Amino acid sequence: MANPISNMQNLQQGPPLQNNNPYGMGGFGGTNLNPMMANNWNSIFTNSLFQSQLSQMSDEVRYKDQLKELELSGFKDRAKNILILKQVNGDLDLAIEKLCS
Repeated sequence: MANPISNMQNLQQGPPLQNNNPYGMGGFGGTNLNPMMANNWNSIFTNSLFQSQLSQMSDEVRYKDQLKELELSGFKDRAKNILILKQVNGDLDLAIEKLCS
């Protein structure tokens, strides 16, 4: 007669995994990447994009008045204006000097 406990252990273990790697074999046949790590990398990448966009938005808010003055003065390149304003810590006179040089 078969041992019922032995049969239950076999059922719980499931089929054997190839190369003891549950995530694939690597190379073209599989990713060899833990799905939790993939989610983590995706989160890091998405978070850094979000931070970059948030930084750009906060710079536009921070330098709102200076950006308006620069645009009224004929400096229409908003991205360049923000870059210069960041370099001179928002000093409008220094920003204009840099933009004119």
